[in-house]
Formats: sequence, structure tokens, C-alpha cells
Amino acid sequence: MPLRLIIYISAAVLLAAATQKAPGAAFGADKPTSSGYVMTFHDEFDGESLDPGKWRTAYHWGAATTINKELAFYVDTQDSHRPITNVDPFTLKNGVLTIQAAKNVEGGLPYTSGVITTQRSFSQTYGYFEARMKMPSGEGAWPTFWLVAANKDWPPELDVVEMVGQRPTVLLATEHDAVDGHDVSKHCYPTVSDMTQDFHKYGLLWTATDLTWYFDDNVVCHLSTQPSQHTPMYIIMNLAIGSGGWTGAPSTTTPFPQSLQVDYVRTYAPGPKK
Repeated sequence: MPLRLIIYISAAVLLAAATQKAPGAAFGADKPTSSGYVMTFHDEFDGESLDPGKWRTAYHWGAATTINKELAFYVDTQDSHRPITNVDPFTLKNGVLTIQAAKNVEGGLPYTSGVITTQRSFSQTYGYFEARMKMPSGEGAWPTFWLVAANKDWPPELDVVEMVGQRPTVLLATEHDAVDGHDVSKHCYPTVSDMTQDFHKYGLLWTATDLTWYFDDNVVCHLSTQPSQHTPMYIIMNLAIGSGGWTGAPSTTTPFPQSLQVDYVRTYAPGPKK
């Protein structure tokens, strides 16, 4: 999610590697428990509001994100002293969480949106991380499901999925590592079904040696786990609007409000060896 020095790797090469040697090929993303994994965290969003015991509605660094030159102010609905009280970007209905970005001026920014994190409730080293989501459409929309270090170091970072609304069939899978004091990122950009038309499953199998990404239970990317990534990480889900050039700002034809819909979030860890 944050701006970074990028090393680009051919998606075709990475996909070939994924199909040839990915350990995740033996992992059953459709039913992780059949692969010896146990559930460690989940939210099915069946309630009427976000569970504050699971989710924090702010980044640990605050509501206004400037690191990516984003255009949306993240409304912290758990902060009773928040400057904006008439906007709630979170709704739960029929077992689906909707994070909504809308045209509201706040904090010097032209939009409001939402972010949820498990910073205070859950982190894990290695395992399988999955969410079923329907993405927003329109230029400038930037939804992300990602993992960052519980100790607040950066890097590492693992992006289970990013996408930009103007490229609805390009899944962005990324890992961040620190090399000589710099952030170095490696990516796969596989082409998938239109992510804005229906709900799809997005998963990342993270082991001590390998990172394997899944789309609807199928392997779409494989990279190696890097030195900085052997540490507990927690979950972040957010809907950003715009950036300093990577996603671009919304166009005059971008519809608002924009919505990221989340059916569930589930994580698993290897169970006891038999």
C-alpha cells in the first residue's frame, strides 16, 4: 500500500514459477482445514455493526493518510472526539460489510472513506489469510487487503490483493522487503475475472519459505518469503481514493459513492503435527 521502490518482475515468469513449484499447489484453499490448518480468526459480519473487539477503525498513525497522497480522510467511528460525526463509512447488512467512500470534505481532503485493522486484536506469523469481496469500479478507487508488522516496522508488508477501479481484471499481489535500508517490492499482476461484477475469494498462503496467492481457490502467483517477513503481522482492509500518481485521481465519470463489500475475513494457521 505505501509508496515504494519497485522492482518489476514479469507476471508471466512468476505465474510459470507458481505452476511449476509453488508449495501452495498441495494446499487446499477451498478447505484449509483439510490441509491440516486450524482457524485462528474470522468475522462473517453477521451483526448490525463492526465488532470493536476485532476491528479498529483507524490506522495506528492516524486518520489522514499523506504517505500515498491519497484523497480520502479515514473516518474513525470509534473516536468520540472525531471531527466528523455525520458520516459513517461502515454498514453491515445481510452478512456483508460495506466500506463506502463518498464526496465529503474533511481534513483538507475531498472524500471520506474507511479502514479497519486488527492491530489491537490479532496478529500472526505465517498461515493462510482469505477474504471474499466485491470490488469497487471507477478510476481512482483503490481497495486493499494487506498485512503489516505488529511491531510497527515497515517493511515488511504483504498485500493479499490490491486493485484499481480502472483495471478491474488486474489483481495486484505484492510483497515488500527491506534491502540496504530501502523498500524493495516484488509483484505479480495476473489477469482474473472482473473483480467488480461479483464476489470473489482472495487468499495468501504465507510460510517460512514461500508466498502463494489464490483467486477463487486457484494459484495465481508465487514468490519467496523475504528476510524481514518472519514476524507477526496484522490485517488491514481499506478503500483508498486516489494517490500521488499510481492510481490516479477520480475522473469526472467516476461514480460516487464507491463501495468495497466484504462477505467474510478468515485466517488459518498450521495445526499440531500428528
